[in-house]
Amino acid sequence: MKTKFTSLLALALLVANAAMAQSFSVTMTEPGSLADSIPADNHYTMTGLTISGPINGDDVRFLRDVMSVETYGGTPKGRLTSLNLKDARIVPGGAPYYEGVDGSNRPVSYSTRQDTIGSRMFYNCSKLRTVQLPETVVYLDSFCFFNTALVTVRMPERVKGIGLGAFQQCRSLTTFVPNEACESYGLLSFYHCDKLKRFEFPNGVKKLGDAMFNYCDALTYVKLPESIEELPMMLFENTHALTTIVMPTELKHIGERAFMYCSSITSLALPEGLETIGSYAFAGCSNLSRCTIPSTVREVGPLSYIGQWKMNGIQVHPDNPYLMSEEGSLYSKDGSVMYQFFNGWGLDSLVVPETVQEIAYEGCGYSYDLKHIVLPESLLLIGSMGIDFCYFLEDIICKAQTPPDCVGRAIDPQIVSQATLYVPRGSLADYRKAPVWKDFKTIKPIPDGGDETGINTPSTSAQGPAAIYDLSGRRMKAAGAGISIVRESDGTVRKVYNVKR
Repeated sequence: MKTKFTSLLALALLVANAAMAQSFSVTMTEPGSLADSIPADNHYTMTGLTISGPINGDDVRFLRDVMSVETYGGTPKGRLTSLNLKDARIVPGGAPYYEGVDGSNRPVSYSTRQDTIGSRMFYNCSKLRTVQLPETVVYLDSFCFFNTALVTVRMPERVKGIGLGAFQQCRSLTTFVPNEACESYGLLSFYHCDKLKRFEFPNGVKKLGDAMFNYCDALTYVKLPESIEELPMMLFENTHALTTIVMPTELKHIGERAFMYCSSITSLALPEGLETIGSYAFAGCSNLSRCTIPSTVREVGPLSYIGQWKMNGIQVHPDNPYLMSEEGSLYSKDGSVMYQFFNGWGLDSLVVPETVQEIAYEGCGYSYDLKHIVLPESLLLIGSMGIDFCYFLEDIICKAQTPPDCVGRAIDPQIVSQATLYVPRGSLADYRKAPVWKDFKTIKPIPDGGDETGINTPSTSAQGPAAIYDLSGRRMKAAGAGISIVRESDGTVRKVYNVKR
Protein backbone atom coordinates (compact mmCIF):
# COMPACT_ATOMS: atom_id res chain seq x y z
CA MET A 1 0.00 0.00 0.00
CA LYS A 2 2.84 2.37 0.92
CA THR A 3 4.61 1.66 -2.40
CA LYS A 4 1.41 2.35 -4.35
CA PHE A 5 0.90 5.65 -2.51
CA THR A 6 4.52 6.70 -3.20
CA SER A 7 4.09 5.95 -6.91
CA LEU A 8 0.87 7.94 -7.09
CA LEU A 9 2.53 10.87 -5.32
CA ALA A 10 5.47 10.82 -7.74
CA LEU A 11 3.08 10.72 -10.71
CA ALA A 12 1.12 13.62 -9.30
CA LEU A 13 4.35 15.66 -8.93
CA LEU A 14 5.35 14.89 -12.50
CA VAL A 15 1.94 16.00 -13.78
CA ALA A 16 2.11 19.16 -11.67
CA ASN A 17 5.62 20.01 -12.91
CA ALA A 18 4.59 19.36 -16.51
CA ALA A 19 1.65 21.67 -16.07
CA MET A 20 3.90 24.36 -14.64
CA ALA A 21 6.57 23.97 -17.34
CA GLN A 22 4.80 25.65 -20.26
CA SER A 23 6.24 26.64 -23.63
CA PHE A 24 4.60 28.92 -26.18
CA SER A 25 5.24 29.82 -29.81
CA VAL A 26 4.17 33.21 -31.09
CA THR A 27 4.23 34.58 -34.65
CA MET A 28 4.31 38.38 -34.60
CA THR A 29 2.76 40.41 -37.38
CA GLU A 30 2.74 43.71 -35.52
CA PRO A 31 5.64 44.72 -33.23
CA GLY A 32 4.59 45.66 -29.71
CA SER A 33 1.83 43.04 -29.42
CA LEU A 34 3.75 40.19 -27.73
CA ALA A 35 2.07 40.55 -24.32
CA ASP A 36 -1.36 40.38 -25.95
CA SER A 37 -0.41 37.28 -27.96
CA ILE A 38 0.05 35.14 -24.84
CA PRO A 39 -2.83 34.43 -22.41
CA ALA A 40 -2.41 36.65 -19.36
CA ASP A 41 -2.66 33.66 -17.02
CA ASN A 42 0.49 32.21 -18.63
CA HIS A 43 2.72 35.30 -18.54
CA TYR A 44 4.40 34.30 -15.30
CA THR A 45 4.11 30.53 -15.57
CA MET A 46 5.63 29.84 -18.98
CA THR A 47 9.22 28.58 -19.00
CA GLY A 48 9.88 28.54 -22.73
CA LEU A 49 9.03 30.94 -25.56
CA THR A 50 9.65 30.91 -29.32
CA ILE A 51 9.04 34.12 -31.25
CA SER A 52 9.04 34.80 -34.98
CA GLY A 53 8.43 38.14 -36.68
CA PRO A 54 9.25 41.74 -35.61
CA ILE A 55 9.68 42.76 -31.97
CA ASN A 56 10.27 46.24 -30.53
CA GLY A 57 10.91 47.92 -27.17
CA ASP A 58 7.47 47.07 -25.78
CA ASP A 59 8.06 43.39 -26.51
CA VAL A 60 11.54 43.34 -24.97
CA ARG A 61 10.19 45.14 -21.91
CA PHE A 62 7.60 42.36 -21.57
CA LEU A 63 10.32 39.69 -21.95
CA ARG A 64 12.36 41.28 -19.18
CA ASP A 65 9.29 41.26 -16.97
CA VAL A 66 8.59 37.54 -17.45
CA MET A 67 12.24 36.66 -16.84
CA SER A 68 12.02 37.79 -13.22
CA VAL A 69 13.60 41.18 -13.73
CA GLU A 70 12.05 43.82 -11.54
CA THR A 71 10.35 46.36 -13.75
CA TYR A 72 9.34 49.88 -13.00
CA GLY A 73 7.36 49.45 -9.78
CA GLY A 74 6.40 45.82 -10.45
CA THR A 75 7.30 42.69 -8.50
CA PRO A 76 9.44 40.03 -10.21
CA LYS A 77 7.56 36.75 -10.55
CA GLY A 78 8.24 35.33 -14.02
CA ARG A 79 9.72 31.89 -14.75
CA LEU A 80 10.90 32.16 -18.37
CA THR A 81 14.27 30.40 -18.78
CA SER A 82 14.39 29.47 -22.48
CA LEU A 83 14.04 31.98 -25.32
CA ASN A 84 14.16 31.20 -29.05
CA LEU A 85 14.46 34.34 -31.20
CA LYS A 86 15.98 32.64 -34.25
CA ASP A 87 13.20 33.79 -36.58
CA ALA A 88 12.46 37.05 -34.78
CA ARG A 89 13.71 40.43 -35.94
CA ILE A 90 14.47 43.37 -33.65
CA VAL A 91 13.12 46.66 -34.98
CA PRO A 92 12.99 50.25 -33.65
CA GLY A 93 9.91 51.52 -31.84
CA GLY A 94 7.92 51.14 -28.69
CA ALA A 95 8.84 52.31 -25.20
CA PRO A 96 12.37 52.03 -23.80
CA TYR A 97 12.95 48.45 -22.70
CA TYR A 98 15.39 49.50 -19.94
CA GLU A 99 15.37 52.49 -17.60
CA GLY A 100 17.84 52.84 -14.77
CA VAL A 101 21.17 54.44 -13.85
CA ASP A 102 24.69 53.94 -15.16
CA GLY A 103 27.92 53.43 -13.19
CA SER A 104 28.04 57.15 -12.38
CA ASN A 105 24.46 57.08 -11.07
CA ARG A 106 23.18 59.04 -14.06
CA PRO A 107 19.76 58.10 -15.47
CA VAL A 108 19.84 56.05 -18.67
CA SER A 109 17.25 54.46 -20.91
CA TYR A 110 17.64 52.19 -23.92
CA SER A 111 15.35 51.60 -26.87
CA THR A 112 15.50 48.97 -29.59
CA ARG A 113 17.62 49.50 -32.70
CA GLN A 114 17.46 47.62 -35.98
CA ASP A 115 19.01 44.13 -35.80
CA THR A 116 20.86 44.88 -32.55
CA ILE A 117 20.84 43.14 -29.19
CA GLY A 118 20.85 46.48 -27.41
CA SER A 119 22.65 47.72 -24.33
CA ARG A 120 21.36 45.94 -21.20
CA MET A 121 18.61 44.24 -23.20
CA PHE A 122 18.71 41.13 -21.01
CA TYR A 123 20.76 42.68 -18.20
CA ASN A 124 20.32 40.80 -14.92
CA CYS A 125 17.84 38.32 -16.44
CA SER A 126 19.28 35.85 -14.01
CA LYS A 127 16.91 32.97 -14.89
CA LEU A 128 17.65 32.98 -18.62
CA ARG A 129 19.49 29.71 -19.34
CA THR A 130 19.15 29.20 -23.10
CA VAL A 131 18.78 31.66 -25.95
CA GLN A 132 18.80 31.44 -29.72
CA LEU A 133 19.60 34.83 -31.20
CA PRO A 134 17.88 36.26 -34.28
CA GLU A 135 19.61 35.26 -37.52
CA THR A 136 19.44 38.90 -38.64
CA VAL A 137 21.39 40.35 -35.67
CA VAL A 138 24.58 42.23 -36.59
CA TYR A 139 25.77 43.57 -33.20
CA LEU A 140 25.61 42.71 -29.50
CA ASP A 141 25.81 45.92 -27.47
CA SER A 142 27.19 46.58 -23.99
CA PHE A 143 26.10 44.42 -21.04
CA CYS A 144 23.33 42.85 -23.13
CA PHE A 145 23.54 39.49 -21.32
CA PHE A 146 25.20 40.66 -18.10
CA ASN A 147 24.61 38.27 -15.18
CA THR A 148 22.37 35.79 -16.98
CA ALA A 149 22.40 32.02 -16.42
CA LEU A 150 23.28 31.18 -20.04
CA VAL A 151 25.10 27.87 -20.52
CA THR A 152 25.75 27.75 -24.27
CA VAL A 153 25.80 30.60 -26.79
CA ARG A 154 26.15 30.32 -30.56
CA MET A 155 26.76 33.50 -32.57
CA PRO A 156 24.56 34.09 -35.64
CA GLU A 157 26.50 34.35 -38.90
CA ARG A 158 25.93 38.10 -39.42
CA VAL A 159 27.23 39.40 -36.07
CA LYS A 160 30.10 41.83 -36.72
CA GLY A 161 30.93 42.90 -33.18
CA ILE A 162 30.40 42.22 -29.48
CA GLY A 163 30.35 45.17 -27.06
CA LEU A 164 31.57 46.04 -23.59
CA GLY A 165 30.76 43.41 -20.96
CA ALA A 166 28.29 41.65 -23.27
CA PHE A 167 28.56 38.33 -21.37
CA GLN A 168 30.15 39.66 -18.19
CA GLN A 169 29.43 37.55 -15.12
CA CYS A 170 27.62 34.82 -17.02
CA ARG A 171 28.91 32.44 -14.41
CA SER A 172 27.21 29.34 -15.88
CA LEU A 173 28.50 29.82 -19.42
CA THR A 174 30.52 26.77 -20.45
CA THR A 175 30.50 27.01 -24.25
CA PHE A 176 30.69 29.95 -26.65
CA VAL A 177 30.65 29.25 -30.39
CA PRO A 178 31.94 32.29 -32.34
CA ASN A 179 31.10 33.01 -35.95
CA GLU A 180 33.45 33.83 -38.84
CA ALA A 181 32.15 37.38 -39.40
CA CYS A 182 32.78 38.92 -35.97
CA GLU A 183 35.72 41.33 -36.14
CA SER A 184 35.82 42.83 -32.65
CA TYR A 185 35.22 41.80 -29.04
CA GLY A 186 34.74 44.49 -26.40
CA LEU A 187 36.28 45.28 -23.05
CA LEU A 188 35.32 42.79 -20.30
CA SER A 189 33.16 40.85 -22.76
CA PHE A 190 33.66 37.52 -20.91
CA TYR A 191 34.82 38.85 -17.54
CA HIS A 192 34.12 36.39 -14.73
CA CYS A 193 32.61 33.68 -16.94
CA ASP A 194 33.67 31.21 -14.29
CA LYS A 195 32.85 27.97 -16.17
CA LEU A 196 34.05 28.84 -19.66
CA LYS A 197 36.72 26.22 -20.49
CA ARG A 198 37.84 26.70 -24.11
CA PHE A 199 37.79 29.47 -26.66
CA GLU A 200 38.86 29.15 -30.30
CA PHE A 201 38.80 32.33 -32.36
CA PRO A 202 38.27 32.31 -36.12
CA ASN A 203 41.02 34.04 -38.07
CA GLY A 204 39.07 37.12 -39.14
CA VAL A 205 39.06 38.84 -35.74
CA LYS A 206 40.84 42.22 -35.78
CA LYS A 207 40.41 43.49 -32.22
CA LEU A 208 40.17 41.98 -28.75
CA GLY A 209 38.98 43.97 -25.74
CA ASP A 210 40.92 44.78 -22.57
CA ALA A 211 40.42 42.30 -19.72
CA MET A 212 38.27 40.17 -22.02
CA PHE A 213 38.92 36.91 -20.13
CA ASN A 214 39.80 38.37 -16.74
CA TYR A 215 38.87 35.96 -13.91
CA CYS A 216 37.69 33.15 -16.21
CA ASP A 217 38.64 30.61 -13.57
CA ALA A 218 37.98 27.44 -15.61
CA LEU A 219 39.51 28.58 -18.91
CA THR A 220 42.35 26.21 -19.87
CA TYR A 221 42.74 26.54 -23.65
CA VAL A 222 42.64 29.53 -26.01
CA LYS A 223 43.47 29.66 -29.70
CA LEU A 224 44.04 33.28 -30.63
CA PRO A 225 43.18 34.51 -34.14
CA GLU A 226 46.02 34.56 -36.67
CA SER A 227 44.89 37.97 -37.87
CA ILE A 228 45.39 39.77 -34.56
CA GLU A 229 48.44 42.03 -34.11
CA GLU A 230 47.89 43.21 -30.54
CA LEU A 231 46.95 41.50 -27.29
CA PRO A 232 45.24 44.17 -25.16
CA MET A 233 46.02 44.94 -21.56
CA MET A 234 44.84 42.49 -18.89
CA LEU A 235 43.53 40.11 -21.56
CA PHE A 236 44.06 36.98 -19.45
CA GLU A 237 44.85 38.54 -16.07
CA ASN A 238 43.91 36.25 -13.17
CA THR A 239 42.96 33.39 -15.49
CA HIS A 240 44.58 30.92 -13.12
CA ALA A 241 43.73 27.63 -14.91
CA LEU A 242 45.00 28.68 -18.33
CA THR A 243 47.65 26.23 -19.56
CA THR A 244 47.61 26.37 -23.37
CA ILE A 245 47.66 29.44 -25.61
CA VAL A 246 48.09 29.23 -29.38
CA MET A 247 49.72 32.55 -30.24
CA PRO A 248 49.10 34.39 -33.54
CA THR A 249 52.07 34.46 -35.93
CA GLU A 250 51.35 38.10 -36.88
CA LEU A 251 51.49 39.37 -33.29
CA LYS A 252 53.30 42.72 -32.82
CA HIS A 253 52.37 43.91 -29.32
CA ILE A 254 51.56 42.32 -25.96
CA GLY A 255 49.75 44.76 -23.66
CA GLU A 256 50.29 45.56 -20.01
CA ARG A 257 49.39 42.75 -17.60
CA ALA A 258 48.16 40.59 -20.50
CA PHE A 259 49.10 37.31 -18.75
CA MET A 260 49.49 38.58 -15.19
CA TYR A 261 48.85 35.89 -12.57
CA CYS A 262 48.29 33.13 -15.14
CA SER A 263 49.83 30.78 -12.62
CA SER A 264 49.27 27.52 -14.55
CA ILE A 265 51.20 28.48 -17.70
CA THR A 266 54.51 26.61 -17.87
CA SER A 267 55.76 27.71 -21.30
CA LEU A 268 54.84 30.32 -23.85
CA ALA A 269 56.14 30.51 -27.43
CA LEU A 270 56.38 34.18 -28.44
CA PRO A 271 56.43 34.58 -32.22
CA GLU A 272 59.20 36.18 -34.26
CA GLY A 273 57.89 39.54 -35.43
CA LEU A 274 56.78 40.56 -31.92
CA GLU A 275 57.99 44.11 -31.24
CA THR A 276 56.90 45.19 -27.75
CA ILE A 277 55.99 43.57 -24.42
CA GLY A 278 54.05 45.72 -21.96
CA SER A 279 54.79 46.22 -18.29
CA TYR A 280 53.81 43.39 -15.91
CA ALA A 281 52.92 41.27 -18.98
CA PHE A 282 53.98 37.98 -17.33
CA ALA A 283 54.13 39.12 -13.71
CA GLY A 284 53.06 36.46 -11.25
CA CYS A 285 53.23 33.58 -13.76
CA SER A 286 54.76 31.50 -11.00
CA ASN A 287 55.06 28.26 -13.01
CA LEU A 288 56.36 29.80 -16.22
CA SER A 289 59.74 28.23 -16.98
CA ARG A 290 60.24 28.94 -20.72
CA CYS A 291 59.47 32.22 -22.50
CA THR A 292 62.30 33.49 -24.71
CA ILE A 293 62.12 37.09 -25.96
CA PRO A 294 62.28 36.91 -29.79
CA SER A 295 64.96 38.61 -31.88
CA THR A 296 62.48 41.23 -33.13
CA VAL A 297 61.45 42.64 -29.73
CA ARG A 298 62.78 46.18 -29.26
CA GLU A 299 60.98 47.19 -26.06
CA VAL A 300 60.07 45.36 -22.85
CA GLY A 301 58.06 47.23 -20.23
CA PRO A 302 59.09 47.36 -16.57
CA LEU A 303 58.51 44.31 -14.41
CA SER A 304 57.28 42.22 -17.34
CA TYR A 305 59.05 39.30 -15.73
CA ILE A 306 58.54 39.20 -11.98
CA GLY A 307 57.48 36.32 -9.82
CA GLN A 308 58.54 33.54 -12.23
CA TRP A 309 60.02 31.34 -9.56
CA LYS A 310 60.63 28.40 -11.93
CA MET A 311 62.23 30.37 -14.74
CA ASN A 312 65.99 30.19 -15.28
CA GLY A 313 66.24 33.93 -15.71
CA ILE A 314 65.02 36.17 -18.53
CA GLN A 315 66.14 34.76 -21.89
CA VAL A 316 66.64 36.82 -25.07
CA HIS A 317 67.25 35.44 -28.55
CA PRO A 318 70.97 35.97 -29.27
CA ASP A 319 70.22 37.71 -32.58
CA ASN A 320 68.15 40.45 -30.93
CA PRO A 321 69.86 43.79 -31.85
CA TYR A 322 68.15 45.78 -29.07
CA LEU A 323 68.24 43.65 -25.93
CA MET A 324 70.32 41.01 -24.19
CA SER A 325 70.13 38.91 -21.08
CA GLU A 326 73.11 38.57 -18.78
CA GLU A 327 72.95 36.06 -15.96
CA GLY A 328 69.16 36.13 -16.19
CA SER A 329 68.64 39.90 -16.08
CA LEU A 330 67.60 42.16 -18.95
CA TYR A 331 69.85 44.87 -20.45
CA SER A 332 70.15 47.01 -23.54
CA LYS A 333 72.32 45.36 -26.17
CA ASP A 334 75.36 47.52 -25.29
CA GLY A 335 74.88 46.90 -21.58
CA SER A 336 74.39 50.59 -20.76
CA VAL A 337 70.80 50.26 -19.48
CA MET A 338 69.60 47.78 -16.88
CA TYR A 339 65.93 47.18 -17.70
CA GLN A 340 65.08 44.49 -15.20
CA PHE A 341 66.91 42.62 -12.51
CA PHE A 342 65.56 39.08 -12.44
CA ASN A 343 64.71 38.34 -8.82
CA GLY A 344 63.39 34.81 -9.17
CA TRP A 345 66.35 33.23 -7.38
CA GLY A 346 65.85 34.76 -3.95
CA LEU A 347 69.23 36.54 -4.07
CA ASP A 348 70.22 38.82 -1.25
CA SER A 349 73.05 40.68 -3.04
CA LEU A 350 73.33 42.37 -6.42
CA VAL A 351 76.41 43.83 -8.10
CA VAL A 352 75.34 45.95 -11.07
CA PRO A 353 77.75 45.64 -14.05
CA GLU A 354 80.36 48.35 -14.63
CA THR A 355 78.95 49.07 -18.11
CA VAL A 356 75.58 50.21 -16.77
CA GLN A 357 74.90 53.93 -17.04
CA GLU A 358 71.17 53.84 -16.34
CA ILE A 359 68.82 51.78 -14.18
CA ALA A 360 65.48 52.05 -15.96
CA TYR A 361 62.05 52.65 -14.45
CA GLU A 362 61.47 49.91 -11.86
CA GLY A 363 64.64 48.21 -13.12
CA CYS A 364 65.41 46.85 -9.69
CA GLY A 365 61.93 46.86 -8.20
CA TYR A 366 60.12 44.33 -6.03
CA SER A 367 63.30 42.46 -5.11
CA TYR A 368 62.17 41.60 -1.62
CA ASP A 369 65.13 39.33 -0.82
CA LEU A 370 67.84 41.86 -1.61
CA LYS A 371 69.90 43.12 1.31
CA HIS A 372 72.92 44.55 -0.51
CA ILE A 373 73.33 46.44 -3.80
CA VAL A 374 76.57 47.63 -5.40
CA LEU A 375 76.15 50.37 -8.02
CA PRO A 376 78.96 50.88 -10.57
CA GLU A 377 81.19 53.88 -11.11
CA SER A 378 79.68 54.24 -14.59
CA LEU A 379 76.15 54.91 -13.30
CA LEU A 380 74.66 58.25 -14.40
CA LEU A 381 70.91 57.90 -13.89
CA ILE A 382 68.34 55.99 -11.82
CA GLY A 383 64.84 56.09 -13.30
CA SER A 384 61.66 56.59 -11.32
CA MET A 385 61.17 53.76 -8.83
CA GLY A 386 64.42 52.27 -10.12
CA ILE A 387 65.23 50.78 -6.70
CA ASP A 388 61.81 50.25 -5.19
CA PHE A 389 59.97 47.87 -2.86
CA CYS A 390 63.26 46.30 -1.70
CA TYR A 391 62.07 46.47 1.87
CA PHE A 392 64.90 44.46 3.46
CA LEU A 393 67.76 46.34 1.82
CA GLU A 394 70.47 47.04 4.39
CA ASP A 395 73.07 48.89 2.36
CA ILE A 396 73.79 50.45 -1.02
CA ILE A 397 77.35 50.93 -2.24
CA CYS A 398 77.47 53.56 -4.98
CA LYS A 399 80.93 53.79 -6.61
CA ALA A 400 80.06 56.74 -8.87
CA GLN A 401 82.24 59.77 -8.10
CA THR A 402 79.40 62.10 -9.10
CA PRO A 403 76.00 61.34 -7.57
CA PRO A 404 73.80 59.78 -10.30
CA ASP A 405 70.73 61.80 -11.26
CA CYS A 406 67.50 60.47 -9.77
CA VAL A 407 64.16 60.72 -11.54
CA GLY A 408 61.21 61.27 -9.20
CA ARG A 409 61.06 58.66 -6.45
CA ALA A 410 64.10 56.81 -7.80
CA ILE A 411 64.79 55.09 -4.47
CA ASP A 412 62.02 53.92 -2.16
CA PRO A 413 61.68 56.27 0.86
CA GLN A 414 61.69 53.27 3.18
CA ILE A 415 65.08 52.24 1.78
CA VAL A 416 66.36 55.78 2.24
CA SER A 417 65.29 55.75 5.88
CA GLN A 418 66.69 52.33 6.83
CA ALA A 419 69.64 51.46 4.57
CA THR A 420 73.22 52.68 4.89
CA LEU A 421 74.65 54.44 1.83
CA TYR A 422 78.36 53.93 1.09
CA VAL A 423 79.98 56.35 -1.39
CA PRO A 424 83.53 57.30 -2.46
CA ARG A 425 85.30 59.14 0.34
CA GLY A 426 85.99 62.21 -1.79
CA SER A 427 82.32 62.50 -2.81
CA LEU A 428 80.66 62.50 0.61
CA ALA A 429 79.88 66.21 0.48
CA ASP A 430 78.35 65.95 -2.99
CA TYR A 431 76.07 63.06 -2.01
CA ARG A 432 74.94 64.90 1.11
CA LYS A 433 73.67 67.73 -1.12
CA ALA A 434 72.31 65.75 -4.09
CA PRO A 435 68.55 65.15 -4.51
CA VAL A 436 67.36 61.80 -3.10
CA TRP A 437 70.89 60.81 -1.96
CA LYS A 438 70.92 63.57 0.68
CA ASP A 439 67.83 62.00 2.29
CA PHE A 440 69.69 58.86 3.41
CA LYS A 441 69.92 59.00 7.17
CA THR A 442 73.28 57.27 7.18
CA ILE A 443 75.96 58.04 4.56
CA LYS A 444 79.45 56.61 4.98
CA PRO A 445 82.62 56.37 2.89
CA ILE A 446 83.35 53.07 1.15
CA PRO A 447 85.92 51.28 3.34
CA ASP A 448 89.42 51.12 1.92
CA GLY A 449 90.44 47.82 0.32
CA GLY A 450 86.98 46.83 -0.87
CA ASP A 451 87.10 44.50 -3.89
CA GLU A 452 85.05 45.01 -7.05
CA THR A 453 82.44 42.43 -6.13
CA GLY A 454 81.40 44.48 -3.13
CA ILE A 455 81.47 41.38 -0.90
CA ASN A 456 84.04 42.98 1.38
CA THR A 457 82.61 46.49 1.18
CA PRO A 458 80.88 46.19 3.56
CA SER A 459 80.30 42.62 4.71
CA THR A 460 77.47 41.37 6.85
CA SER A 461 80.17 40.17 9.22
CA ALA A 462 82.72 42.46 10.81
CA GLN A 463 85.58 40.14 9.74
CA GLY A 464 84.40 39.77 6.11
CA PRO A 465 83.68 36.51 4.25
CA ALA A 466 85.35 33.34 5.42
CA ALA A 467 84.79 31.50 2.13
CA ILE A 468 83.24 31.92 -1.33
CA TYR A 469 81.81 29.02 -3.37
CA ASP A 470 80.23 28.57 -6.79
CA LEU A 471 76.85 26.84 -7.16
CA SER A 472 78.61 23.45 -7.51
CA GLY A 473 80.20 23.88 -4.10
CA ARG A 474 83.73 24.58 -5.39
CA ARG A 475 85.65 27.12 -3.37
CA MET A 476 86.77 30.29 -5.17
CA LYS A 477 89.27 33.02 -4.42
CA ALA A 478 86.74 35.72 -5.33
CA ALA A 479 83.17 35.88 -6.56
CA GLY A 480 82.86 35.24 -10.28
CA ALA A 481 80.15 36.24 -12.72
CA GLY A 482 76.67 35.07 -11.79
CA ILE A 483 75.65 33.63 -8.44
CA SER A 484 78.14 32.89 -5.69
CA ILE A 485 77.59 31.51 -2.20
CA VAL A 486 79.30 33.52 0.53
CA ARG A 487 79.89 32.10 4.01
CA GLU A 488 80.64 34.86 6.47
CA SER A 489 83.08 34.47 9.34
CA ASP A 490 80.17 34.62 11.76
CA GLY A 491 78.63 31.55 10.10
CA THR A 492 75.88 33.26 8.12
CA VAL A 493 75.44 32.35 4.45
CA ARG A 494 74.21 34.57 1.62
CA LYS A 495 73.89 34.48 -2.16
CA VAL A 496 75.62 37.15 -4.25
CA TYR A 497 74.74 38.12 -7.85
CA ASN A 498 77.66 39.58 -9.81
CA VAL A 499 78.12 40.41 -13.49
CA LYS A 500 81.58 40.87 -14.98
CA ARG A 501 82.35 41.61 -18.61
